[in-house]
Amino acid sequence: MVAVGRSGQTLAISLLTAACVSARAQSPPPATQADRNQWYVSSTFGPSSILPSAFFAGVDTVRDLPDEWEQNARGYSQRLAARMAHTGVRNSAELGLVSLLKHDPRYHPSTARGLWPRTGHALASSWVARTENGGRTFAVGRFAGMAAGSLTATAWLPPSQSTWKHTAQSVGIQVGANMGANLLREFWPDVRKRVFGR
Repeated sequence: MVAVGRSGQTLAISLLTAACVSARAQSPPPATQADRNQWYVSSTFGPSSILPSAFFAGVDTVRDLPDEWEQNARGYSQRLAARMAHTGVRNSAELGLVSLLKHDPRYHPSTARGLWPRTGHALASSWVARTENGGRTFAVGRFAGMAAGSLTATAWLPPSQSTWKHTAQSVGIQVGANMGANLLREFWPDVRKRVFGR
């Protein structure tokens, strides 16, 4: 137990240290409002948003979640519409706040080398946002958007999915999904190059 605890602490410290090193090494230009608007359109209406929504709406239809919606084309369309609406509200709220605060909502790959520095950067990027002067701060817009999307979704979700417990779980799932997406954004170019040669 002690050994596992120390190993976990060591890993956490390593990830945080790696993230800090990567942050110092990377200095992309500040985001403009056009950059933020482009992020909004891409993350709301682009393939990276629509394809996962379509896929998981299908998974939920097969699993009959929520069970108040039927397992047919109509039920699938309800699940897909609910996911797309949730994404729209979440990203709209985030766009409003990052525009007001002059934060950068985009993910910037690490310029560091090595697995741990890049992993730490990807995970930390879910929690921090770049400011107008190149600094780092807590990603208020991102988390406010997640909360807004989950809370607003209770207006169209059936009763089994509209509880406070489900809303909190939804936010937690979004945080995890964002971390996973950042890891994919960080390492997929390397995987693609090795596997497909481009």
